[in-house]
Parts: sequence; structure tokens; C-alpha cells
Amino acid sequence: MVENNRHVEAMDEAHSEALEEALLQELPGELVRIARVAGLKAAVNIAIEFKGTALYIPSLSDLLRKARDAKIVSAYDEGVSVKALAQRYVLSERRIRHIISATSQAGSSAALIRLLRR
Repeated sequence: MVENNRHVEAMDEAHSEALEEALLQELPGELVRIARVAGLKAAVNIAIEFKGTALYIPSLSDLLRKARDAKIVSAYDEGVSVKALAQRYVLSERRIRHIISATSQAGSSAALIRLLRR
């Protein structure tokens, strides 16, 4: 009986996968790609929520750069030199100074200390 249940489950799974693949082929435009990445249900939910709205999905490069820059500033605040940071992140010393000074725009006392340490 257990063997029979496994066979039925396997058939149901295969049927579900075939049905999902057929549905994927019917999705319009970029929803096929979204469904392949996020799943069919997520793609349908996105289509319902945004109803034909053109969506721009930014790359993660800005987010990754901001995270890198935050690490640079944090390390600098902990006393790591500009030269060492430039070597660690394969950036010029000028770029490291720019990253550090850009955060000084916030006006905090830590930013003032950063400027004085240059």
C-alpha cells in the first residue's frame, strides 16, 4: 500500500510539473522569466499587483557598492589607514578619501573626526 501511495505521489508531482510548465508557456512577456526565477505563484501575484505597469528592476551593484563603502568608512573609523583600505579594496587612495568624505555630508561628529584625520 505504501508503494502504491508513492507511485500516486510521483504521478501527481509529474502532473503538477507538466501543468506548471504548460502554464509558464502561456504567460505574457517577461512574466515567464519571473516565474522561472521566483515561481509561478509569485509571477501571477506580481501580475495581479502591478497590472501592466512597466517595472524597472535595478541591479544590485548600487546596493553592493553602498555596503562596500559602509565597510570602508567603518574600517577607517576604527583606525585603518587610507592606504591600507585602498590596497584591501583595490581602489585608489583618492577614491577611498572620496568615499570617506561623502559620508561626512551627514554632519555627525564622527564625520568631523574623519575630516580632521585626513
